[in-house]
Amino acid sequence: MKITRGTSLDVLEIDGASNRGIDQIRELKERIKFSPVESRYKIYIIDEVHMLTNEAFNALLKTLEEPPSHVIFIFATTDPQKLPQTILSRCQRFDFKILSVEIIEEELKKILKMEGVTFDEESLTLISQRADGSMRDALSILEQIVSYTNGHISKDKVLEILGIADTDTLYSILKDLKTDNRTNVLSLLERLLSRGVDIQFLYRDLIKMLRDALFYNIGGSVLVGDSNKTYIRQIQHLGKIYTEDELRSLLDKFIFYETHIRTTSVPRILLEFLLFFGTSNLKEDKVSEKVTVDSQLIIYDNDENKADKEQNKLDKSKDIDKVRKKKEEYNEEPTISIKEIDDKILWDKILSNLGNKALENSLRDNVKSYKLDGKKLILTVPEDMVFYLEEKKSLLKKAVKKVLNWVISVAFEQVNVSLEDNHFLLKQGLNIFGGRIINLNENGQEV
Repeated sequence: MKITRGTSLDVLEIDGASNRGIDQIRELKERIKFSPVESRYKIYIIDEVHMLTNEAFNALLKTLEEPPSHVIFIFATTDPQKLPQTILSRCQRFDFKILSVEIIEEELKKILKMEGVTFDEESLTLISQRADGSMRDALSILEQIVSYTNGHISKDKVLEILGIADTDTLYSILKDLKTDNRTNVLSLLERLLSRGVDIQFLYRDLIKMLRDALFYNIGGSVLVGDSNKTYIRQIQHLGKIYTEDELRSLLDKFIFYETHIRTTSVPRILLEFLLFFGTSNLKEDKVSEKVTVDSQLIIYDNDENKADKEQNKLDKSKDIDKVRKKKEEYNEEPTISIKEIDDKILWDKILSNLGNKALENSLRDNVKSYKLDGKKLILTVPEDMVFYLEEKKSLLKKAVKKVLNWVISVAFEQVNVSLEDNHFLLKQGLNIFGGRIINLNENGQEV
């Protein structure tokens, strides 16, 4: 009982972050010589033990090898990989895993019953989910909510205090996104934000729901670790109405723009444009008559010109084969310009072999010019796209290798473009709403 109350003289907790030097460890070695006062063992708990210096660990090493029979050391850390191997090899290791939603929920129920506070089942589920496996976070959230209620915790109150969206609304947004019901998406978004929902929480919850739907779509079962039956049914339905490629494309966009949502001064506008841009992409994916650009001629993939399309494919293959044969005539890679064959045909061929729909769409919308200079593919893109494309270089290299059988490098040239062209989401928004960019003077008048 004394240990539980924190009054035991034989249990001592030491903060490793503020007692990390060799002098503190030497002092500790002197103290462990004394026998326990009232218990069988004297227990020393060193929290955040990875903060100790190498010298301190070396001073402690001999004590760990031959500790007094009445002493037990307990090391606690959130970064076990930072501990020296000599220390780890002399300890028994116990890894604590995050708690499930069910376990946290049951513990919160016990606490509330002891405090005489009534609650809705769904409210505790929301708190447990927001805690993300941490009982300490769950208790902190619960304490905050109890202080704002009058003896009863309701679902609506939890949503209001935490600034999070309910799963029903999130489900409706993603469902309407699939059917291209932009009016309803905008209405639902307006309702959430008028309630004070935090945009970053909303964005993160949309990503989680898309991720769960993708897992269901791939695995055929709900792999979300959630006991909420309503939520599971929603995930199952989203996993059925969306294809795997559509879910991957949406997730790719949402994850890429997460940093922008956190740092931009207008996160709401960015979220609206992202939702509309994602919707337009899904609509394009469903169109059966896809447009292929061949030189200056537009060919539609329908039955009326199927023979022309097949002949066009054959001509493309011949052009590509000519370039491959030219390469084989040299001991080294020939220095050619992409203009030596039809640039639109070759660029379209490279994009089609990327295997990443989101990257393909980004390149189509943002690459201003492109050229193949020897063993280097040079793309001219807006400045804000360079970081994203740097991470996708390997996909571009593989696509070129598939098309031309060359191993090349990829480089990017930055270009300053007009404001409406500098960000493709902004450009999409201007197109959707028929807007334009204006300049205002100090008095707020258009100039």
